[in-house]
Amino acid sequence: MSSTWDDFSYDDDDELLDSGVDSDFVAADENDDSAIKAAAGAALEAPEVDYDGPTIDVPQGKFVMLCMFR
Repeated sequence: MSSTWDDFSYDDDDELLDSGVDSDFVAADENDDSAIKAAAGAALEAPEVDYDGPTIDVPQGKFVMLCMFR
């Protein structure tokens, strides 16, 4: 079996902003000040979280080992 990219098309991220987000929303650019980025993020509704387990707290400078089980 082989796969090709024949039907691969350009995905314009802007169409997502134009269709599903409030018309007054302005996305932040990577070169924007952190306050502007924070304001853009705060303007969006937070996603619903479906996790009933304990909070994962990772101290600054540490990391979480990820394990892959088969």
